[in-house]
Amino acid sequence: MTTLMEQEKQRISQRLARLDAEREKLSGELDELEIAERVLARLGGKRLQPRSKGEHAREKRRRVLPRRVEAEANRKRPGFRSATPV
Repeated sequence: MTTLMEQEKQRISQRLARLDAEREKLSGELDELEIAERVLARLGGKRLQPRSKGEHAREKRRRVLPRRVEAEANRKRPGFRSATPV
């Protein structure tokens, strides 16, 4: 019975050690990200905001569609005026 308890205690201790090491690693990564954010703010970089899935999809579509196809798609929308003639 004591052997089982000792094995369980050792297993839990090892798991705690792994979790502590992972927490340390993540803490270091968070520190690096915060430093990078401050540097970007100083250099006039735009602060990154989390995006919704819809915004991400629209941006991706915008990058993929050629300019002419995008202009034609925009013309089909009522009330849309293109800044550049096609």
